[in-house]
Amino acid sequence: MDTEISAKIIDSLNKNLQNYEEQYQSLVDALPDILYSFSIDRGGVYFSPSVTKILGYTPEYLLKHPLLWAEAIYQDDQELVKTALQNFVIGKHFEIEYRVRHADGQWVWLRDRSVRVHVLEGESIIQGIATDINELRQATIRLGTNTSSAESSQNNTLDFLKNIEQGYTQLFENMLNGHAYCKIMYENGHPKDFIYLQVNQAFEKLTGLTDVTGKLVSEIIPGIQIILLRHLS
Repeated sequence: MDTEISAKIIDSLNKNLQNYEEQYQSLVDALPDILYSFSIDRGGVYFSPSVTKILGYTPEYLLKHPLLWAEAIYQDDQELVKTALQNFVIGKHFEIEYRVRHADGQWVWLRDRSVRVHVLEGESIIQGIATDINELRQATIRLGTNTSSAESSQNNTLDFLKNIEQGYTQLFENMLNGHAYCKIMYENGHPKDFIYLQVNQAFEKLTGLTDVTGKLVSEIIPGIQIILLRHLS
């Protein structure tokens, strides 16, 4: 494969990745629940905008302090959360309720539900949905009811996300143009490589590249690093 074709592939990867992320993000931003991604090794790596309303911290602040959420969990609830995360990595989904300290010092009850776990280069990334159930917990104490409405809210959010993903997958697979969804790999803060996360059938047909998911672009197209640096720097 010559350098001209390689350069076109890189341009296509960048454009399609950006378009998809912008469309997905605009939908996620409108959800009332907190969508989050948590690395067992590094702490929080993603928080949806609703975290500001529920916990008083901006997503940007939490990303700069990735362990803050975990450290702000009420002491009596920490073992519950720790066990749930450990079990989820080995395949056991969780749905738990616990308290987290708000930025103003107040305690907020959350219902936290696991969605999926991704393992990338040996790192486990947990994705979940957290719902504010403070008012529901208070109603439970007063009236002896339960927090089932929070579960219903999370089910709605989960169904919404599934519909988005299914629609995207169908569109992605049936496109006539070849497309690939990749993650940029960095070294010392500089882009070095791509890793293929998903490619459609048209991409395989047009490029002749098959079975590339989970592999580095440099493995599939030797000598492409120079082109990557030129287009990503």
